[in-house]
Amino acid sequence: MSETQKAPMSRRDFLKIAGLAGAAIQAGSLIRGGVAAGSSSETYTGWESFNPGTQSFNRKPFEMKAAPTPRSAKSAAHPT
Repeated sequence: MSETQKAPMSRRDFLKIAGLAGAAIQAGSLIRGGVAAGSSSETYTGWESFNPGTQSFNRKPFEMKAAPTPRSAKSAAHPT
């Protein structure tokens, strides 16, 4: 009779460990990239900039209290 030797690690276990290691590396790189991007105002990636030469736009005069309602189709004038 021959005895079969069991492998020290199955393929399934190997893929589980490789997946967890890949997820850990990705999470670490995302955290590192976020810290690097937010470390100074020169690397700010948002839509606003905190640099002194930035132009700004006053939105207050253009704010609306309510959305405009559409007109009735009966009141539309058709060309003849």
